[in-house]
Amino acid sequence: MRSPPVTRFVRAGPDPVKTARARLLWGLVALLAVALALGCPLVYVLARDQLRGTADQFVADKARILARAVNPENIAYVRFDERDWRADRFVPFAQTFDLDWNPRFVSSRLDAPILPTEEVQRFAAHPLGLLVHDAVGPEGERYRMATLSIERAGEVLGYAQVGVRQTERDAPLRRLAASLLGGSLVTLALALAGIWLTLRQWELPMATMAATARNVTASGGSRHRFVAPPDAPELVEIAHTFNALLDHLASLQQSQQELLADAAHELRTPLTVLRGELEVTLRRERAQPSTAGPSRTACRGEIERLSSLTDNLLTLARMDARPPMGLEETLDLGTLCREAAERLAPSARDAGIQFRIEATATLFLRGDRLALERVLANLLDNALRHTPRGETVRLRAFRDRHEGVVEVIDSGPGIAPEHHPRLFERFYRVETGRPRERGGAGLGLAIVKALVTAHGGAVAVRSEVGRGSSFVVRLPLADRAIQRAAPGPAVKEA
Repeated sequence: MRSPPVTRFVRAGPDPVKTARARLLWGLVALLAVALALGCPLVYVLARDQLRGTADQFVADKARILARAVNPENIAYVRFDERDWRADRFVPFAQTFDLDWNPRFVSSRLDAPILPTEEVQRFAAHPLGLLVHDAVGPEGERYRMATLSIERAGEVLGYAQVGVRQTERDAPLRRLAASLLGGSLVTLALALAGIWLTLRQWELPMATMAATARNVTASGGSRHRFVAPPDAPELVEIAHTFNALLDHLASLQQSQQELLADAAHELRTPLTVLRGELEVTLRRERAQPSTAGPSRTACRGEIERLSSLTDNLLTLARMDARPPMGLEETLDLGTLCREAAERLAPSARDAGIQFRIEATATLFLRGDRLALERVLANLLDNALRHTPRGETVRLRAFRDRHEGVVEVIDSGPGIAPEHHPRLFERFYRVETGRPRERGGAGLGLAIVKALVTAHGGAVAVRSEVGRGSSFVVRLPLADRAIQRAAPGPAVKEA
């Protein structure tokens, strides 16, 4: 029997497991990097706005305090101590100006007064008074300042300024930026290591299953099975699927071995009989030529049996090897039943058995004529072998909704229920001790099932010991057969 084609998988390029692991690893790292790249700037901007808003509020409050602390008689006289006015993050400075913007008081932290620009002078003279702005000192240092009018009894006496260095103000931002950058790099490194270790642990079950697959290949799949680790539940379904495939392959291998053993056994017996009969014939022909007739008859029977067995084996081999048959011919199931009964009518008469045919007309279906004729012939031949002389074999063909049903009923000894599941297996025989001239090789029903299945149908058996057997074949009818009303059954006896 020709083996089915084998699909071979050839690995090309890098290891797909490692490639998938690398893609997953770098993909997760890239997602984390994107999240950090979006989140860290957002944190920095929020912290910057919060910090600068706090600094602006600080210099504005201190400017108001300074304006109230100035001596109205001499604005150069100010009670200002940098140690008392300092904040947690920066130390402020102060200076005052007269109405002509001449410096009158300068904080000790300043080497020289910071002169306001014309724009600052213009806005500072506004009735609202308070102005928060940036300024640049003579040494190039940048400051954040608040300028406020000094008023007494509605009269402007001058201007007060309080400021902080922007380097001091932004020092926490620089530390925050460094922390965010360093933390992001450390986070990425730890994530890379963690994901790599996780994927490495995930790869171990895959490596175990790959080793199992190599062992299965080396042993022919007879001893090893896939086992999914308890910590890898995602591989359980894969392991179960592969194990089911291996069980199926093992079953096929066992069936093939049994087929070869049974075929050898079945072929050996008629060949042994033939050899013995021929040896007897040759000896008798040398002694008494006229007595060789019975031996030749026995030889011919064994040859016919061997030919039938060979034909059945060839039929099964062709069905296993070729693609599904084309079901192009429109056939009448009732006509096929009647023709099959007519072909076996001489054998039935020789056996003293009567055929009773109940075939409904116009049961049209699409099928292969030779295959369906073989199905009917095998079922009828099986019924003839098991029906006692003087009894009747019934052949019924009728429609059941969208199916054509063929039923072959014999009045033989029946079949025990424990044999029903295996009746359609190849070389399975219910009565192994039955005389060979009455029993077949166990291929007829297997051929019936294979041909019926190829037509999209099904075959079943109903049997009780001592009450005969009934084999039922169901085949899908063609569309036009469904639309036509079938007449009643036509009964015929042969």
